[in-house]
Amino acid sequence: MIQLVYLLLFSILAPIVNAQTSDRGTIRSPANGTHVVPDSWVDFRYASMGEYSVTSYNISIWLFTSDPSVGLFTGQATGVSLGQFAFPSSTHTNPSLPAPPTKIYIPNFSKGVSGFPDGWGAGQNQSDATMYLSVFEEWGGNGTSFGARIVYATNILVYNSTAAA
Repeated sequence: MIQLVYLLLFSILAPIVNAQTSDRGTIRSPANGTHVVPDSWVDFRYASMGEYSVTSYNISIWLFTSDPSVGLFTGQATGVSLGQFAFPSSTHTNPSLPAPPTKIYIPNFSKGVSGFPDGWGAGQNQSDATMYLSVFEEWGGNGTSFGARIVYATNILVYNSTAAA
């Protein structure tokens, strides 16, 4: 009888637990379709893979100006790195990395290829441009792997929108 109660309890709670953890490895903010302005800060939240028995080693945040799902594999991706970070944890492998930011800076790409007036790369002005905010997270747990597991998340942003807010 007690086993039946446990089975019933598990069948009720399992979908709830799965629903609560299903957003791991996703960008929560800014949301898909968010309009962003050059030279501005936007809220940033990422749901890490790290939890009990799963270690998040670090995340790399990129703002791509071309589709990374195509460009990364052809060597023609464009954009800028926003940095490498690690979630506070007693088990991550690089404690010298800062915690992920709560806000990210949207560069002004008309000033230069990195959003800043430096180097030889000339900037370009764009309106209503599709951008890809991407996070690569290295993580491990729940079994063995040859190297860290990597999850990739991306949200599409609209850069320098001309649409009325």
